[in-house]
Amino acid sequence: MSRILVIDDKQDNLIIASAMLKSQIADCTLLLARTGAQGIEKAKSESPDVILLDILISDMDGYEVCRKLKEDPAINHIPVIMLTAAKTGYEGRIKGLETGADAFLTTPINESELIAQVKVTLRVKKAEDQLRIDKYLLEKIVTERTRALEDSRRELAIRNRIANIFLTVEHEEVFENVMTVIIDALRSRLGLFGYIDSEGSLICPFMKNWQDCGISESEKAMIFPPETWIGLWGKALKEKKTIRAYEPFHLPDGHIPLKHVLCSPMLYHEKAIGILIIANKETDYDEKDRLLLQAVSAQIAPILHAKLQKDAQEKQRRQLEDQLRYTRKMEAIGTLAGGIAHDFNNILAAIIGFAELAGMNIPDGVAKGQIREVVQSGYRAKHIIRKLLDFSRTEKEDLRPVRIGAIVAESLQTLKPSFPSHIEVSQTISAISDTIMADPAQIRQILSDLCANACQAMPSGAGTLEISLSSVEIENSETPDKARSYVRLAVRDTGVGIKPEMLERIFDPYFSTKDRYEGTGLGLAVVQGIVRRLDGTINVQSQVGIGSTFEVFLPCIEVESPQLQTPDVKPLPRGKEKILMVDDEKPVLNLVQQMLYRLGYDVVINTNPASALEIFRKNPEDFDLVMTDMKMPEMTGEEFARAIIAIRPEVPIILCTAHREKLHGKLSDAGIKEVIIKPFSMRDIAYAIRRVSDAHA
Repeated sequence: MSRILVIDDKQDNLIIASAMLKSQIADCTLLLARTGAQGIEKAKSESPDVILLDILISDMDGYEVCRKLKEDPAINHIPVIMLTAAKTGYEGRIKGLETGADAFLTTPINESELIAQVKVTLRVKKAEDQLRIDKYLLEKIVTERTRALEDSRRELAIRNRIANIFLTVEHEEVFENVMTVIIDALRSRLGLFGYIDSEGSLICPFMKNWQDCGISESEKAMIFPPETWIGLWGKALKEKKTIRAYEPFHLPDGHIPLKHVLCSPMLYHEKAIGILIIANKETDYDEKDRLLLQAVSAQIAPILHAKLQKDAQEKQRRQLEDQLRYTRKMEAIGTLAGGIAHDFNNILAAIIGFAELAGMNIPDGVAKGQIREVVQSGYRAKHIIRKLLDFSRTEKEDLRPVRIGAIVAESLQTLKPSFPSHIEVSQTISAISDTIMADPAQIRQILSDLCANACQAMPSGAGTLEISLSSVEIENSETPDKARSYVRLAVRDTGVGIKPEMLERIFDPYFSTKDRYEGTGLGLAVVQGIVRRLDGTINVQSQVGIGSTFEVFLPCIEVESPQLQTPDVKPLPRGKEKILMVDDEKPVLNLVQQMLYRLGYDVVINTNPASALEIFRKNPEDFDLVMTDMKMPEMTGEEFARAIIAIRPEVPIILCTAHREKLHGKLSDAGIKEVIIKPFSMRDIAYAIRRVSDAHA
């Protein structure tokens, strides 16, 4: 429908123009104005398609009205047809065109000319309107495309910066640099980067400007277990979607004020592996901000996943290297301990043996009692060396019935000197039935590791370490009517305690609550492994600031009560056999020679196995028995024994060694009939010789 505005101060002209237009132009709406001012207002309010304007109007001439219409940007596109008298010359027409008129008609108006001019003008107006619409739409498209291109270029620049950071920056600085880029791009004050570790906790290595919450910029690893995932960021992680929110927020006391927050989870294969949080932009976060952060999160997710996988592999590699170093260290300690034990046993053999001989040569009295004390001290040293060998032993576990009470008591005597002086130690061994199936070395290691942990938990100031051993009855789930007997070994300290979130991990290999250089993280893992192999359990209770208690439960076994034995006071067995003895330790050799002389034997000694072999080769039938040390230069005792039986196969051989050798098939094949462990007593050697000689006879 066409809308035509006619401006003329003569009522007759308005009536005539209206009649002509209505009769010739269908669906035409006429708007009439009798003054220039009224016409201008109707043009603004009604926005007609064409204006018929008379030049001669009472309040202002048509030129002035046309000029004002064309000066107004809102209506200057409306075509104006000026109506002029026949007497108006070319100057008037030119003036009209200069003020913006689009056409002229001369009065009196010719109906056909008027209708034709109006229709042409309407067609032109319609075409111009469509052109304006097309231009507007095109400009809008260009503007949107330009803005989208700028946004894409901005997003690409941000993503390239982030990708470059992951490629060039190492360790925890990656998260700080990435978050700085995001904060700057989205003009925010607060920022947080978090990733989910293998335990399912959110680790936040970088939190920007959170000092008002009491969080220092130096705190690089805030940890949030899954049960603490609340609020906006918790919702974003659980629902796996980007969330925008505005104040008011329900915040805990002391939390930094928040006005606007944007949280975007990082998803890898539809699994949340981290989160980006920004807050407190000066204005609200809009849809563009949401889409940008979401795009950055999507970009970071696979890179973050790859980094976490690489870090996990690197951690595993370091753990394997640590384990290898630890294994090699223990092997080196074992080798060192074995060598020290061998040398000490040879020394102790001479000390104990000569002291025993000295005691036999003097009458009863103070001196003889003092010599007896020397012998007893030597045997205590022998037990310590045996423990050292137990510690260094790497062979298969030697499970056998043992009295755990005696092992705990002996071990504590050895361990106490190593405890810090500020720690008070108490022990209570009250187990009634304490026989278990175990390797004594395992029990010593359990006690040693638990006591070491307890001492480290009390680094300074007064502290108490309590070790107790008791009997308990525990119901069996399979046979509830019959309880099983256990021994309970408890180690309690009054140290710093263990945080609740760490309790579940303390038995993990390489996990340690101590500083990097204060522990390997293997002690409790080893303890748990031993306890499980012994069909037992281990529990821990701990309170921060109060202390910890570790409880080990090991099943008891039933054993027959041993018969009381009376001390062996019979005279030592004697003999007249001729014995060849070889040992590279001259004091030990002299000791054995004197012992055997006292027992009636004829003894030939030698410190060199090759020389002793030549003596035997010359007169093999002269000797009834051969005794040899195990560890000697040039050849071992086993090699020496094989050389002896190659000359005379039936001669019995006794092996003397500072190591805890057992008579196994390999030694038996070498002709060795018995093994004596250094340091030995005169009684040990007397009975060993008689057993071997009598069996051979």
